[in-house]
Amino acid sequence: MPAPLAVSTVGDGLPFLWGHGLLSSMASEDSSGPIKWPDVDLPDVRLVRWDARGHGESPTPTASGECRWPSLARDALALADRQGLHSFSIGGASMGAATALWAAVTAPERVDRLVLALPPTAWESRSRSAGLYRFGGMVSERLPIGRSRRRALVLRGAAESDLPDPVAIAEITAPTLVLAWRFDPIHPVRTAERLRDLLPAADLHVTSRIGDTSGWVDHLRDFLSR
Repeated sequence: MPAPLAVSTVGDGLPFLWGHGLLSSMASEDSSGPIKWPDVDLPDVRLVRWDARGHGESPTPTASGECRWPSLARDALALADRQGLHSFSIGGASMGAATALWAAVTAPERVDRLVLALPPTAWESRSRSAGLYRFGGMVSERLPIGRSRRRALVLRGAAESDLPDPVAIAEITAPTLVLAWRFDPIHPVRTAERLRDLLPAADLHVTSRIGDTSGWVDHLRDFLSR
């Protein structure tokens, strides 16, 4: 059985699982966002965060397949099991958004609400990003420093990943909040707009300035309290 992930649980109330982005961690998010969780007050919410496999304080994977987005979603669902949560809201940024979306496709009966911040390149626009991640993995593997092999496996996992099939996404009925920044080629607005169009109960908020992502907390608080 794989070693457990590093987990943080804060508050009491509605369970809300949140996953960070690629090559980030709980600690990185605390200092650089896009949502700086120590500054966020979510009344009546039980916030559960974790370091994804190969990130932060969580275990190093043995193969890149453990870092593919469907695998990360299974990790998130297993984490919910360990937390005693049959149903929950789930969200994340970038890779964390992909993880949440795969969790909703894998176990739709368990997901009450869905938050997708900065959804990454997907489908027809995925190949270029995948190529960059694959190249980054090759370079990292050859570096004789620290956690370079770990980084290589994480990047390869990202290169081997994509969002779920649009047909499967269209079957998700959970209310969904999609958050995007207009001028981000790694997380293009067209992905966010496509998700808004696919998901039956989705709201999309797009900001034109990276600094305006601070307003996402208000959208998130309102969404979770409905």
